[in-house]
Amino acid sequence: MKPGLAFCFIIYTTFAFPQKRSAEIAQLVSWHVGHFDSQLQSQENKSYFNIQLNAVQIWKHRKDGYWLYVEQAVSDQLNAPYRQRVYRIVHTDSAIIREEFIIPQALRYAGGYKFKRPLDELSRDSLLKRAGCEVDFKFDSGRFVGKTHLKTCPSEIRGVTYAMSEVEISPGRMTNWDRGFNDKGEMAWGVAKGPYVFDKKSSYDLTKVKQKAEKLIPLVAPAMAEEMPEIALDTIPPTPTVLGDLKMLVAYLSGHFESKNQTPDQVNYYDVQLDVIPIWKKKKDDYWLYVEEATAERAAVTYHQQVFHVYKMGSLFLRETYTIRNPMRYEGPKRFRKTLRRL
Repeated sequence: MKPGLAFCFIIYTTFAFPQKRSAEIAQLVSWHVGHFDSQLQSQENKSYFNIQLNAVQIWKHRKDGYWLYVEQAVSDQLNAPYRQRVYRIVHTDSAIIREEFIIPQALRYAGGYKFKRPLDELSRDSLLKRAGCEVDFKFDSGRFVGKTHLKTCPSEIRGVTYAMSEVEISPGRMTNWDRGFNDKGEMAWGVAKGPYVFDKKSSYDLTKVKQKAEKLIPLVAPAMAEEMPEIALDTIPPTPTVLGDLKMLVAYLSGHFESKNQTPDQVNYYDVQLDVIPIWKKKKDDYWLYVEEATAERAAVTYHQQVFHVYKMGSLFLRETYTIRNPMRYEGPKRFRKTLRRL
């Protein structure tokens, strides 16, 4: 063999594999990004909800893989998503990997996929990685097929030991099948009949990222950080209480509360600030309260906003709890009391 030919062969074998991997990952991400829904599946099978899924690229300036923000919500509760995640899709020397991250106080970013530069104010260091829940993808028969490794993704939901995710992504469709298993390998939660099927309705802009083979991010989130997979409800059933005077009950409920006295003795508790403010009084013995919670360290950033409806029915005192559509508009009741009048 001539020296020149030998040199060309070395160049080809050195760079052909990374180039192929980069092309594959760009293809996977382009199919992953977009607006999806499961409307067709929900019409054909009542076991499935009509879910809207939006996946957009974030942090386009980064060179350590593709970062995506993914938001899922029931079609008639779009302002109250039940799942918000950040994914990082990278290729290692041997595979394409999708890492999953939990967003602290995620509801602050609800609807973020609509913005031109979504989640720009969120830092990577604030994310909590679901260690062991990485999805490995392979290209097979015109689609990407991925799943988590067996028994590596821990879960404590409903007493299960581990969770499994299986994903298929093609040009116009994505399927997702999440299930939880106990220590005997028996399914404890999830849809037994099969995965959710999301049809792609439109796509979002995508910027290609030139990256080298990456190492996985070694962030480990505590099991407590795992979000519940249930779909959030607009209204939670009334909870009875046992006080003799409704006006007194509302007075006890209203005000500014802190848990800092509990924190030093109980390390598992955060120092939380709670504000409860009366907002409407529709009629006698009928009260509406705005409720906001935040940690003392980040008092300006709430993680929980609700409205309580407190009233009397017969001998019972009832409290209904409501979620708020676009809650960030009403954040900071002490500063924006007039804003609450428009709620």
